[in-house]
Amino acid sequence: LRDSLFVFKSDGLFVISGGDYSTFRVTEFDPTFQLLSRESVVVVDDAIYAWGSQGIARITDGGVEYIDGPIKDQVISAAKLVLPSTLSFASFAVPNLRDGVVAFYYPTYDPASAGGWSVCSNALVWHVRTRVWSTR
Repeated sequence: LRDSLFVFKSDGLFVISGGDYSTFRVTEFDPTFQLLSRESVVVVDDAIYAWGSQGIARITDGGVEYIDGPIKDQVISAAKLVLPSTLSFASFAVPNLRDGVVAFYYPTYDPASAGGWSVCSNALVWHVRTRVWSTR
């Protein structure tokens, strides 16, 4: 993101900055942010959008802002439907840079599918420029 590299680790969010190898430094950015899935993070319009253990967030140089307030119940429900391990490998985010949209896909239960799980048939969709949620 711009002049920094954001690093998502199990023990928080870190930033690497600097002009060259001699000036690189690692800074703890937010020790509470834990990514749900390594595939559920994207960049749109100079911000990082990520689904973490506490919800869906917009991350900028200024900090972590949880944007899922209006759909918090849906976010919690989607995360509780499956095991954390299933969510970590099956969920993902897809950006549409032209339209400024981020779709967060997650697995849902479908008794008609093999094993009962329909992987990522639904999505929570954030419209970056209008700051509105929809579903797919």
